[in-house]
Amino acid sequence: MKKQKGFMIYLDWWEAMSLLTGDELHSFLQAMVDFTRSGAETKFEDRLLQGHWALIQSRMIRDRERYEKTCKMRQAAANKRWGKAAVLPDDRSKSGIDVLCDWGEV
Repeated sequence: MKKQKGFMIYLDWWEAMSLLTGDELHSFLQAMVDFTRSGAETKFEDRLLQGHWALIQSRMIRDRERYEKTCKMRQAAANKRWGKAAVLPDDRSKSGIDVLCDWGEV
């Protein structure tokens, strides 16, 4: 799996998050960042926060899986159109979609 560069915060999530105190909101957003960066599991002492986190975390997982599936489908389509391999100026061989897009450090 490629390193994820970010995550989505949905507006319906924000409605619930706006009820949190500043410290709770900070902890919650930190849990989202930690989960995105490293897959770290966060356990909140407050049962309501833990329940809310479980709902958001499952949506984040579904979003990531859907994004990865979309990337694979687009890469397959690009490979079908442009060929399996292309040679870059520095002689690195990459698949079709990688030639079209500069992924940088992903």
